[in-house]
Amino acid sequence: IAKALIHCHKQRIVHGDVKVDNVLVGDDGEPLLCDFGCARVLHDNLFPNGQGTRINWAPEMFGERVTINEKIDVWGLGVIAYELLTGHMPFDAGGTVSDDDVVITHSLEDRKLIMARVLSGKYIPPQKLNKNISEEAIDLITTLFTFDPKQRPSLQHLLKTHPFFLGK
Repeated sequence: IAKALIHCHKQRIVHGDVKVDNVLVGDDGEPLLCDFGCARVLHDNLFPNGQGTRINWAPEMFGERVTINEKIDVWGLGVIAYELLTGHMPFDAGGTVSDDDVVITHSLEDRKLIMARVLSGKYIPPQKLNKNISEEAIDLITTLFTFDPKQRPSLQHLLKTHPFFLGK
């Protein structure tokens, strides 16, 4: 997923809605990034409010007119990593759940709670939800969830330097 996002970023494209639902698995077992409906070319740097999946938004996405860059996809990868490694969403507020445990809607109160949780930058530490999570995975999630987008590293940098990706 990180490699697919890096490829997009090299083309100056921001996906804008990185989430588990937008990842398919190919016949060879490799993940495939899909649904580019919220994607933007970086020169068109204004992201209309309300696009994408709010529960996966980076903090900088909550505003009237949002200037975007590839750092929102870095945050989105953090949401995916957290969900895959814990089985939970980091900033969820509940919502209406169907019989097959799929969240259908979030009420206005849920949306406000999601926004407050994301803007606080606080989530349940992943090791409390998964006792077997590695230190490298915990550090990766923490790094991907760097609150200030200017301080959030690029995926290209992380892929080359982070112990999680280096297998250390």
